[in-house]
Amino acid sequence: SASRVQQSLFATDPSTCFDPSGGCAPFNFFDPTTPVSAQAAQFIGFNLQVQAETTQQYVSGSITGDLGAMNSPFADSPIGLAFGVEYREETSDYQPDAASQSGESPGFGQTLPTTGGYDVTEFFGEALVPLIENAPLMDFLNLELGYRQSDYSLSGSSDTYKYGLVWQPVDGLRLRAMSQRAIRAATISELFRPFTPGTGDLLLDPCASGTPGSPIPVGSDLYNLCLATGVPAGRLNSGTLDNPTSGQINNFTGGNIGLTPEVADTLTYGFVFRPRFLPGFSATVDYYDIEVTNAISIRPAFDIMDACYNPTRNPGADPLKADCLLIRRNVTIGNLEGPLIYGVEQVNENIGSVHVEGIDYSFQYVFDLGASGELTLGLDGTHALESSYQPSDDAGVIQCLGLYGKQCGLPSTVTGTTGGPQSEDRWVQRTTWSVGNFDFSYRWRHLSAVRIDNGTPGVAPESASIPAYDYIDLAAGWQVNDALRVNLRVDNVTDEEAPFVQTETGSTTDNSGNTYPGVYDVLGQVVTVSLSAKF
Repeated sequence: SASRVQQSLFATDPSTCFDPSGGCAPFNFFDPTTPVSAQAAQFIGFNLQVQAETTQQYVSGSITGDLGAMNSPFADSPIGLAFGVEYREETSDYQPDAASQSGESPGFGQTLPTTGGYDVTEFFGEALVPLIENAPLMDFLNLELGYRQSDYSLSGSSDTYKYGLVWQPVDGLRLRAMSQRAIRAATISELFRPFTPGTGDLLLDPCASGTPGSPIPVGSDLYNLCLATGVPAGRLNSGTLDNPTSGQINNFTGGNIGLTPEVADTLTYGFVFRPRFLPGFSATVDYYDIEVTNAISIRPAFDIMDACYNPTRNPGADPLKADCLLIRRNVTIGNLEGPLIYGVEQVNENIGSVHVEGIDYSFQYVFDLGASGELTLGLDGTHALESSYQPSDDAGVIQCLGLYGKQCGLPSTVTGTTGGPQSEDRWVQRTTWSVGNFDFSYRWRHLSAVRIDNGTPGVAPESASIPAYDYIDLAAGWQVNDALRVNLRVDNVTDEEAPFVQTETGSTTDNSGNTYPGVYDVLGQVVTVSLSAKF
């Protein structure tokens, strides 16, 4: 309990609180030689309770079959069809207790109730059309088609579809290409989550560009706009408005019932190769190009600030522009910190777009060693060609390939925060030797180097780049009998430490503890022993 912690710190002596109400007992955080009394621990601790109920009701039906004798003149197989309809209703009721709603716990912050629901009716159809079969360089050529119409009670109707070809010229080689339109409708939380204060990310405040001795010129468009949006004249005239502390500001997040589904246009093509002349070898390579438009997320605070204060995006320096009205400055200091009535409004909305492009690959070779067992070599990875996003329709595109920082990586369309480093290359090489009831494996994980993005200037040299990382893992297993198996695994054998970066080099969510725990190993070497038994 945050209030009780404060109450326990105000003490007249080691055993008496200044305010003894509620059974207060002093809690001395500053003297490790003083034991914490059971009474003090009980006084500051309390239980939080959240009750949540989610329901889904659906009715679906489908018809599948083929057209019998109706087929391509160059193929013997019939055309396969599937049609169906589905109705789905989803509701959620999330009810935190009073302490959770008040934000009394400093570890969890304020948690507010969320209640809502929606329903959707969908119609779909798919077809598999054999075009050519058993012809020279044409074992088969198939056409795939699909269409779905979804009618959401809150956002209306959306269409999705796919069309593509699968061509096998000879046995062991298959080529494929597919174009798809997909959607993701907003979740109940994204639609109905209450307006809640919290912590956002902002490294630079345009109104803090002046410095003592060189303030923003009085009467300039930027000066007048900063003044009109809440910066006190004294701070502007003296050039003493500071940039956000540790790259963090107050913000306000919440749901938006007006959200429409985000749309993804996907193009993929590639091949699968399993040659007869090389038994045990297989290769899969696929190119992908995915662009998500109308993405459901929150606009980054830096984009909201830029849309207000950048003369290119707000040429009239209008303080009543919609973007400027999302900014609530501390009227005493002029910044975006302090009491939780100040900050930047960042509710869920349909932002600009997210674009990724790259090549996925997977290679495997299995060697038969006879009496010495079997050796399997595998390599799986991704080579990224593009990683970018546009935070709003009138903003520029933010390039993130090989970068990290306050602006990169890509914003998550689930959490609304920028993610971790966007390495150009990621791959895992695995070697496994199996002999009898034993198997031994070696795994090599690789992440290519990244550097700080252009939107995160002024960081210390040690935080301006992260070198390539390689992790080695070892594992062994013993199948004792049909029912019992023993496993031993050592991850990060060389005990590589996670990279250290300043707090300002990433979003609050992803740069946790001055590193990126979602990307790099933070525990060091980890040894796991497990026993599994089947009865």
